Amino acid sequence: MDYPVQLSIIIPTYNRSRLLSLCLAALAQQTEPADHFEVIVVVDGSTDDTREMLSRLETPYRLRVRVQANRGPGAARNAGLAEAAGDYCLFLDDDIVAGRELVRAHLRLQRERPGAVGLGRVATTPVKTAHGFVRHCAQEWTRHSRQKNRLTFLDCWGANVCAPHKALEAVGGFANDLRYGEDVELGYRLEGLGLSFASVEEGHARQLYDKDFHSLAIDTENRGAAAVELSRRHPALRALLRVGAFNRGRRMAAIRRLTLPLKVPIGLLGILDRLIDHLPKTGRSYGYRLLEDHLYWRGVRRAVGSREQWKQLTDGVVILTYHGFARSGERASRFATPARRFEWQMAWLRRLRYNVLSLEEYVRYRREHALPPSRCVVITVDDAPTAFQEIALPILHRHGLPATVSAVAHVRAAGDSVACGIEEGLNDPATPLFNLRRTDIPGDCSRLRFALALWTGTTRPRLGRLMLRREDGPLVEAGGSLR
Repeated sequence: MDYPVQLSIIIPTYNRSRLLSLCLAALAQQTEPADHFEVIVVVDGSTDDTREMLSRLETPYRLRVRVQANRGPGAARNAGLAEAAGDYCLFLDDDIVAGRELVRAHLRLQRERPGAVGLGRVATTPVKTAHGFVRHCAQEWTRHSRQKNRLTFLDCWGANVCAPHKALEAVGGFANDLRYGEDVELGYRLEGLGLSFASVEEGHARQLYDKDFHSLAIDTENRGAAAVELSRRHPALRALLRVGAFNRGRRMAAIRRLTLPLKVPIGLLGILDRLIDHLPKTGRSYGYRLLEDHLYWRGVRRAVGSREQWKQLTDGVVILTYHGFARSGERASRFATPARRFEWQMAWLRRLRYNVLSLEEYVRYRREHALPPSRCVVITVDDAPTAFQEIALPILHRHGLPATVSAVAHVRAAGDSVACGIEEGLNDPATPLFNLRRTDIPGDCSRLRFALALWTGTTRPRLGRLMLRREDGPLVEAGGSLR
């Protein structure tokens, strides 16, 4: 190098000659002196006139061009990283038009906060002919980019991101084989290295988004598929990504279960896009959220592969909670389940081949970031340990099923490591262990309501709050033996 470079700007590109020329022209208008940064364009197998355009271009900054066969954005960024001479590397997409302060703002953050990943703001601007779904997604992306607080690797979108060169090399750069989600995956490894994420408010830019509905729909499906691959590589991510929250929101989960098996062609979804565009504002926004959600989970379903793995991911685990048991001659009530009724409920679980786990076993699956078997149920008893041993324990022994008992006297305050909260529903990998969902089974529960509880994880609003913690000592595992 003839001069020291502080910042290397790396831009991967594929068949976007016109947009790339606008991107490079904006970098020529920076307030930061041009000799403080370099620009590396990686032509990733483009078949348009990108190379010819670059060969004719004159810039005030040093422009380097690397041409390679098409290998995807991650591999292209790594190729630029290998050529970079700057202390910091700023990654821009080829459809980004930088504001005049962008380079200066990113450099300022890196100097003031060593060890930070700078996330510049991006306002996405779709073309004038874009239909409603494209406009909706552009607005959502712009809103997300304006976040300032509590930024994590999940906010590490590669359109406008800057990080220290040495840190990027230390984690091995981007994953070469990922074509979607490679920026979030890199952010996850950078966070593991100890780097934090910060908003670069003056480092704003505009994204000239030129994709139509069909292209965006495919991209959305591919993001869902990428989430599956990320959770395979880093199992802990399953609890942090949307892929681990299929049952979050009962209405949305029900719509997913109804619509995903239909396998609607993208062409018909494009017609739906135009129909939603004519709805009132509130209905339009909700309709596009449903459409985006449907496309994302289609991608997840495609990537998961086997039916059993799909069920493991989406079935959800039901935690059945009993409040007490009725002794002989005592009538059934909300807080007292008769032995006969408890008997047929346990027999039903066995007959329908549910996988009944103890709470401890389920927590072990979660802490090891593993998926429990499909059709899983956990049985817990809120209180009444004496009645449990006299009435319920022999039935559980007979059917070979485990249960977990917690005495109210040993209940601790919120914040314990494992707790069943007051919310009903199914437990996903993303359900916090400190606020697991539980389903109350009243003593007068009918067969229909019990079936609904197993299917949906809900019967009626619950009262109170049950806290469970393994270290407390009152937990009793019942099954083959009483401990």
